[in-house]
Amino acid sequence: IDTPANEILHSWKIPTNQFTDSVNVTIRHLLSHRGGINLHGYMGYTTNDTLPTLFQELNGVPPSKSPKIEVIKTPGQSYMYSGGGYYILQQVIEDVSGHSFKYIAEKEVFEAIGMKNSTFRQDSLEKFYPSVASAHYKGTLIKIKRMRFGAVAAGGLKSTAEDLAKFLLEIQLSLKGDPDKILNQKQSKMLLFPESSHYGMGFMLDPNFFGHGGANVGFISTMAAHKEKGYGIVILTNSSRDGNLLW
Repeated sequence: IDTPANEILHSWKIPTNQFTDSVNVTIRHLLSHRGGINLHGYMGYTTNDTLPTLFQELNGVPPSKSPKIEVIKTPGQSYMYSGGGYYILQQVIEDVSGHSFKYIAEKEVFEAIGMKNSTFRQDSLEKFYPSVASAHYKGTLIKIKRMRFGAVAAGGLKSTAEDLAKFLLEIQLSLKGDPDKILNQKQSKMLLFPESSHYGMGFMLDPNFFGHGGANVGFISTMAAHKEKGYGIVILTNSSRDGNLLW
């Protein structure tokens, strides 16, 4: 996990510059948003847009609407939320496994945990999930229904509250030492170790809870789980104006 990402990547490399001269970007940096990587988040693409490939997103070339992914701050120096860092992690997984990120997520996570209503699929959602939600703004249906994403690891998950609760429970049980889990206890504790004041590797943290929020066009969500007591909550809303409902 502390190996420089560029030693693992082979189909694309993190561009080197003055910020990487003395410190390499590692997997730990990327997971904890301390890689100094640009691009906090992005809007996504409508059904009228041509969906870019991950390679086009990483390089910031059309039809991508995002800038190229690069290091803009010394890696490891401080926390700076970066969806762009998760573009890179998606490419790492695909390079290491030889499979698409969507395939790995389905086989190694969704099927293993029993998340039957979760997908990184971006098109034909109604065909596979007839009850899929549509985006709203101030109570009015947004014409586009939902945005699509080229770099799916940074914002392309479609799921349900029940499935996300199963995901949180998987981590909770692993933390307790349950041997029949994807990660062992040591690995789960590593995920939730505070790499910065409020963030571990993939999770937002406070002393007792771990979780994450989400906000895309027409959707706002949050999830949180207690590290030790076994309870938690998942709230998903399909409206851009319902942030106050979460709290």
